[in-house]
Amino acid sequence: MIIENIGFKIINFFSKIGHGIIFLVKTIKQINKKNFPFKELIDNILKIGYSSLPVIMVTSFFTGMVLAFQTGTYMETKIKGIARYMGAGIALTMVRELGPVLTSLLIAGRSGSAIAAEIGTMKITEQIDALTVMGINPLQYIILPKILAGMIGFPILVIFADLTGILGGALIASAVVGQPLTIYFSGIRMLIDFSQIFHGLFKSMFFGLSVIFLSCYHGYHVIGGSREVGIATTKAVVSGSMSVFILDYIITSIAI
Repeated sequence: MIIENIGFKIINFFSKIGHGIIFLVKTIKQINKKNFPFKELIDNILKIGYSSLPVIMVTSFFTGMVLAFQTGTYMETKIKGIARYMGAGIALTMVRELGPVLTSLLIAGRSGSAIAAEIGTMKITEQIDALTVMGINPLQYIILPKILAGMIGFPILVIFADLTGILGGALIASAVVGQPLTIYFSGIRMLIDFSQIFHGLFKSMFFGLSVIFLSCYHGYHVIGGSREVGIATTKAVVSGSMSVFILDYIITSIAI
């Protein structure tokens, strides 16, 4: 019985992966169709990107401050002279890892849950069926603009996250540690180049695809009532957050 249950769960897991891949391919194919909803794309970029900007910047700013405290105080007592490379270390950490990952996790919780709830509500109230009856493909009109908005909006938000994180570190470096800003930013110029920045932006584009797609997928396949919408919302946030860590490892191991 135990082996049977394990086998069933494994089969069900890979079945869902296959179903998700088919759903994604069907959605991407809608790019070539006529009457692409550009207005919906712009609206979703604003919802995912602009609306999330304040929380992203605040989180990144304080993250940079914490990194500066750790490097300039605690680590300096253990490794003398490491504070000199504070700017380079904070910038490298933000640009390659914390900027993309923190941004993606925050949007998974903020926008991902909202998208899953929105589409799930449309599904149980038969609004999606109504669009189909009217001759409007819901994949093209609802799902595709959100996915593309995620792939466009995530890298833009990561740029702001990187900048505010570095500025947060600069504030602590100057005001608390007493390091001149010229030394702080000279370390950044020495270590950070376009390839480092591109690495983080490249990852964030895939994070945007996975987080928004999974939110759309779980919302689109809701069956039942409001309780199932809540379950789909939770699944969207959890699966989207997990996908960020999995993709982060895969992309980093390939492109390191």
